[in-house]
Amino acid sequence: MLRLAMAAAVVYSHADPLRGLGREPTLFGTNIGTWAVIGFFVVSGALITRSRLSRTTWEYGRDRVLRIFPAFLWVTVLIAFVASPLSLLLNGGDRAWSWPSAITYVVTNLPLGGGFEFRQDSVGTTLAGLPIEVWNGATWTLIYEALCYVAIAVVTAVVPRRLLVGTLCLAWLAMASVAQVGMWITLPKMATDLGTMGGAFCVGAIFWLERDRVPAGGSAATIAGIVFASAALLGFPFSVAPVALAIVIFYLSWRIPVDQIGAHDLSYGVYVWGWPVQQLVMLTLGTSLWPAADLAVVLAATTLLAWASAVVVEEPALRLKQPRSRGSARSPGATSQSPSQRQDPKRAVPPPPDDDVEEPARQRRPLQRPQPPQRKVD
Repeated sequence: MLRLAMAAAVVYSHADPLRGLGREPTLFGTNIGTWAVIGFFVVSGALITRSRLSRTTWEYGRDRVLRIFPAFLWVTVLIAFVASPLSLLLNGGDRAWSWPSAITYVVTNLPLGGGFEFRQDSVGTTLAGLPIEVWNGATWTLIYEALCYVAIAVVTAVVPRRLLVGTLCLAWLAMASVAQVGMWITLPKMATDLGTMGGAFCVGAIFWLERDRVPAGGSAATIAGIVFASAALLGFPFSVAPVALAIVIFYLSWRIPVDQIGAHDLSYGVYVWGWPVQQLVMLTLGTSLWPAADLAVVLAATTLLAWASAVVVEEPALRLKQPRSRGSARSPGATSQSPSQRQDPKRAVPPPPDDDVEEPARQRRPLQRPQPPQRKVD
């Protein structure tokens, strides 16, 4: 539910620029879409670390590829061969589409839509005349997500478990410093982006590893919210603010019954489909609708496409994971547990499910805070 809200926030943040009505809306001086992406990476850091520590390297790598790549390839192919030629029917004008352009669009976007110079942003001239001539400007963050997947796999493989939190703290400090310094002096964009998103990912990973020490009460979340706003306003949105934001996110994740919300995880689909839908609506209706009505149309259409993506692509891909026995080898960073701990249904943290928390919502569990063990009464 939290990730779905953040995906919708990204769609909302892109609405005005794509309609040519100005810049993205801000919160405490930073784009709302940026805050949503930082939140995404905090949650991802926690979930992916949990996944890594409960799987072998092979299982982990396979699961991550099956999670992120099929839906991305699906939306990229449909943009190239369905949405872009369809746009000519909606608003042709002097625009043009071609097979070679569609093919090169898919090929150059295969590195998860990364913001590389060789990436092709449009197909032919199908978006000519629009304020932003890019078919999917939201997917550039996915390459950083993949880099974080690789980084946490390497770190947990080579760093002893007792040193893992300290290592991640040093990594967070380095990346947050790069992101923060990038606000004051000119640094390569990829460096500042990696610092921003990698730092948020590290915060989520640290919070998951130290979840029994993370402040969990409403008062702590309120104070964290104040610190978050203050840090952002004082010019520290990419160093101090994400830590405070993580406390709020973890508090909400412990309070929202995610297992009872919906049958499908639509957050990823909403994220990757929101921008293309906004472009199609712009081609069809222009700016004839009030902004609120335009956003409602976009979110409704995006939700339908996200549902189709979940049912047709994402969930079938995730079912390709072979069942993993409880006795399978664990990753080098995982801690050992006795059989009684693994089988005790009342243990503080439940054993990881065969399919991780990013699976369909009916299979998911929230970021759970461990509870004190119950004493047996003789």
